[in-house]
Amino acid sequence: MKGVSDMTGDCKSNAELFGGICPIPNPPMLPAMLQIPQHELRSVKIDFLPYKDLPDKSCRGTMGGSCPVTILMTGDKQPLGKAISANIFATSFAVNSSDLLPTLANNILGSPIAADKDNYADPGLAPGLPIYSIQPLCSANSTWPLSLEKIQTEVKCVQGLCLWRNNSAYFNNELFKGSYRGNPAGITNEIAAAYDLMSTDKKNFNVTIWYNSTYKDEFSTGPVKLVRVP
Repeated sequence: MKGVSDMTGDCKSNAELFGGICPIPNPPMLPAMLQIPQHELRSVKIDFLPYKDLPDKSCRGTMGGSCPVTILMTGDKQPLGKAISANIFATSFAVNSSDLLPTLANNILGSPIAADKDNYADPGLAPGLPIYSIQPLCSANSTWPLSLEKIQTEVKCVQGLCLWRNNSAYFNNELFKGSYRGNPAGITNEIAAAYDLMSTDKKNFNVTIWYNSTYKDEFSTGPVKLVRVP
C-alpha cells in the first residue's frame, strides 16, 4: 500500500512529466473536429474521376498547399440540400473565451491528425499543431491564437468546398476511387466527408454520414482507433 501511496504522490507532484500514466481526476472536455486530409492528398480533378467541379490539381503544388477541404452532399430534396450546402461552413472563426468549448462548437473545426484508440487525449491537440477552421473563403493570414487548458496552439483557416452529387451511389464511387487502393494510378484523392440528407425536410431530419474508415487502422495489431465523425 505504501508503494501505491508513493506513486500517487509522484503523480501529483510530477503531473507534467507523468500525465500519460497517471489518473486525471478532471479530464478537460475536447472540441469535436472533422478528419481532414493533408493538403497534398485532398481531392482534385483527376483522370479517373468524371467530376469537373473539383479544384485543379495545381493547388497541391503551392507553398503549404491551397487545396480546399471537399465535402459532398446529396438528398431527395435538392433545393433544400443546396441551401444547406451553401451554409454548411461558418463564415469566420469566433469564440467567447469565457465560454470557450460551447462557442468552439459553433465553428467547423478539423485536424489532419488521426484520432487515437481512446479520447483521454487528442493527438490533434498539441503545441505546434494547428487546428483548422473550415470556412467558405480564407483571407490572408487568417490565424487565431487558442488556449485549451495548458495547450497553446493556433487556429488556421482552410477553405471548405461543399459539392452536390445526384445520389449516394456517386459518394461510393468517389470515396472508393479517392483511396490509393481504389484507382489504377495508386493516387490518394481524399474527400473529407459526405452527407446524404435523404428525406430531410422542414419537419424531418434524416441524414446518413459517409466517412473514411481507414483511419480506424482496424487491421493493425493494436486496438481499433476512433474516427472523427462530427
